[in-house]
Amino acid sequence: MSTEVAPARPQLLMLIARALGNGAFILPGLIFAPYAFAHPGSVHYLLPLVLFGTASYTAPFAQRAFQLIHNPVAGARIALCLGLLGTLGMVIATIAQPSAGLSWDLCAIIIGAALGLFSPLMATISEESAPQQQWHYLILLALAVVLLLLRATHPAIAWALLAAVMGCALLAVARIELTPGIDWQHRDSSALYALSTAAMVLFALGVRFSRQTSMVWVLIGSLLALLLLVVLERKLKPRSMPLALRQAIMAAGIRNFAWFYPALACIAMNNARLFIAAISCYILGMVLAPRLARSPAVRVRTSITFVGLFLLALGMPGWWMLPGVLLTSLGAQMLRLTVLKGLREDQTIPRSERRLVLARCEAIGAVGQQWISLGLLALGSAGLMQRPGAAVSAYVWHAGISEQVATIYRIVALLMILAFALVGRLLLTRRRFDSYSHAPEH
Repeated sequence: MSTEVAPARPQLLMLIARALGNGAFILPGLIFAPYAFAHPGSVHYLLPLVLFGTASYTAPFAQRAFQLIHNPVAGARIALCLGLLGTLGMVIATIAQPSAGLSWDLCAIIIGAALGLFSPLMATISEESAPQQQWHYLILLALAVVLLLLRATHPAIAWALLAAVMGCALLAVARIELTPGIDWQHRDSSALYALSTAAMVLFALGVRFSRQTSMVWVLIGSLLALLLLVVLERKLKPRSMPLALRQAIMAAGIRNFAWFYPALACIAMNNARLFIAAISCYILGMVLAPRLARSPAVRVRTSITFVGLFLLALGMPGWWMLPGVLLTSLGAQMLRLTVLKGLREDQTIPRSERRLVLARCEAIGAVGQQWISLGLLALGSAGLMQRPGAAVSAYVWHAGISEQVATIYRIVALLMILAFALVGRLLLTRRRFDSYSHAPEH
C-alpha cells in the first residue's frame, strides 16, 4: 500500500495526524482525568474517563459491525468527523453544564469511539511512511504538555485545542489519495460493537439516574466490557491466532498497565503532580522505543519490560515508581514493534486488515488488564480497609489511611506481574499455539 500527500499541504499536518493516532487515548484522557482530582471520591467525575476508555478499546470492532468502512482513508475521515462532533460537544457541555452530567458521558463515548477507530486506520494509512517521520512522537509529547497547561486555565479551552488538532488531522487525511486496486471490503460483520455501545450507554444512564457513587459500578462496567469482548466476539480465537497476534494481547495488557495503574494510584492519592510525571514518563518511553528497538532481541525487550514492572510495583504509589513507568512503557512499546514486524511478515492476514485485527486483539489485552487490576484493588480494599472500592477513589486521601492504600497498590502490582507471567506462558509457550496453519477469522 502506498499513499500520496498533496505537496501543497505541509508535512506538519500529517505529523499532527499521526501524533493524534498514537495519542488517541492519552490526549483526551489528560483532560478527563483532572476532573477526578478536582472532585475526590466522586465517581460521577471519573465516569466519563471510564466510558471514554471503554469506547476507545471497543471501537475497532465498529468496522465489522456496520460495514460502513471500505477503505482506511474514508474510515479515518468518518472517525475524525465524529471526533470533532464529540469534542465540540464537550466544549459546549463544560461551559453550559460545569458539573458532570449525562451530556458528558455521551460526548465521552463519541470521542472514545471516534479516536479508537481512527488510531488503527491512521496506522494503516501511514504504515509505509518514511522513518524520519517518527517525529510525531515528539509532537504528541508537546501536545500533551500544552493540553495540560490549557486544562489548568479552563477545560473548554483544552477541548477547543483538541478539536483544532482533529481539524488539522482531517485536513491531512483529506489530502491523501489511496493507490487504487486494493480491495478494502471486509467479509463479515459482528454485532459486538453495537452491543458494547448499548451497554456503555445503559451503564452511564444507570449511574447517573441512580446517583450511585460506589466504584462497584465501575467494576461492573469493566467486567461487562470484558465479557462482551471475549465471549461475544466468536471470531477471535486465541488458540488459532498467529504468534504475533497472541504477543499483541500480552504487550497491550502491559502497555495499558504502564499508564493506567499509576494514573489510578495518583487519583487515589490525590497527587496531580505525580500523575503528570507518570504520564510524561509513559510518553517518553514511547518516544525512545523506536530508536532503541533496532538491536535488542525479544528476550532483552521482555527483560526490560519486567524489570520496569518490578520497579513500578516496588515504588508504588510514590515518585520512585517513575523509573518503572518509563522502563515498562519502553519495553512494552518495543515488544509492540516486534509484533508489527511479525504481522508484516505474516501473509495469512490481508494487508488492509492488519492494523484493525491488531487493534481488536489489543482491546482484549487492555480491557482484560483493566478489569483484573480494578477487581484486585476492590478486593484488597475490602480486606484491609473494610471499604470495597475505596482504594480506587480519592476518599482515602481525606480519610488519612493512605499508607494502607499504598500497601494495597504494591500487593496488587506484584499480583499483576504474576498474572502477566502466567498469561504470557499460556499464550506464547504452548507448542500447539505456535502453528500458523490456522489464520484468524477477521
